[in-house]
Amino acid sequence: MFSYTAAMEGIEIPTRELVLGLVGVYNRAHWPAAAFGAVVALAAAAFVLARPGAFSDLIVKILLNVLWLWTAIIFFWGRFAPDFHVAYLFAFAFILQGTFFFMDAFFGTLEFRPFKSPATLLIGCSLIGVAGILHPIISTWLGRGWPELRLVGTAPGPTAAFTLALLTFTLHKPRPLFFVVPAAWALIAGLCVAEAWHFYEELILAGVAAAVILYFVAALWRTLPVRESKPAGGATP
Repeated sequence: MFSYTAAMEGIEIPTRELVLGLVGVYNRAHWPAAAFGAVVALAAAAFVLARPGAFSDLIVKILLNVLWLWTAIIFFWGRFAPDFHVAYLFAFAFILQGTFFFMDAFFGTLEFRPFKSPATLLIGCSLIGVAGILHPIISTWLGRGWPELRLVGTAPGPTAAFTLALLTFTLHKPRPLFFVVPAAWALIAGLCVAEAWHFYEELILAGVAAAVILYFVAALWRTLPVRESKPAGGATP
């Protein structure tokens, strides 16, 4: 049977205790950044829901850029990379993702419109609640509360899942430029972390990623042209 732990044997990974220790040091060293980041992320979602439009789009993309860059530079580069060198690569991926949102703030291709359909509103809000609220509650219940708590805005998994939830609000087809990094992180890292370190709350984030992937697959399917069947012999009725 496939094992994520076995698949990562060739990669330098810290122990469970080291991870929890580093997260705890990170949260205490930068307090109240964790609480502030979570409030900012959820406030951005509320702002889009209250006043969807071009100005809200600009604000959300700038805030997403800040949250992704913070996670890249402070979490990965500053706290994890000295002991977990592959974190430099993770930091680069998160910097790239944040840059995508920053550049889009000027070009305006992403439009967050949560009320485009009742299904979009329900799915997006539910996934935001799961990533931003349910995940830390379950983590605390499983014994990994403060200061080891990973929160949206300052920790990679919740930030990636929250970003995916917000992207369900966007108009038009899903754009891989904004979608691939958060989907890959929330899904793959969530599964790996759950098995390697028994952080089973990360399966919640992987579930958010899977739900968003299915949502976008369904959206793409609906945009495919419908081919009308023709009678045999090419005759018209």
